[in-house]
Amino acid sequence: MRKRPTRNNVINDAQDPGVFVLRLPIGGAAYNRYVERIPISVIELCDENGEITPLYVVKDGKRFAVERVISRSKNTPPVECVSPTRYDCMVDGRKKIIYRDAFPSLKWFSVR
Repeated sequence: MRKRPTRNNVINDAQDPGVFVLRLPIGGAAYNRYVERIPISVIELCDENGEITPLYVVKDGKRFAVERVISRSKNTPPVECVSPTRYDCMVDGRKKIIYRDAFPSLKWFSVR
């Protein structure tokens, strides 16, 4: 069996556990969207209250400045993750969404 349901509207591809097919209804018809978890490195600041703020995103050896964090929320993307925090950020003049897994993983990632 190649594909198995893992949660509502999400099907996992057993050959690559980081890639999911998301079935979204559009105008009465469903279409497939491949969602992939992309690991990234983030230079972060932890203040005296324990709040985490991303300062730089490092991808493929390039450093991109996070100009500001627009919002933080507990929205979950349709990939395998551990209760992540979603950060809507302005990175080099463009809005980007990055996620940080909760303890014990604490890994940063994005989705494509």
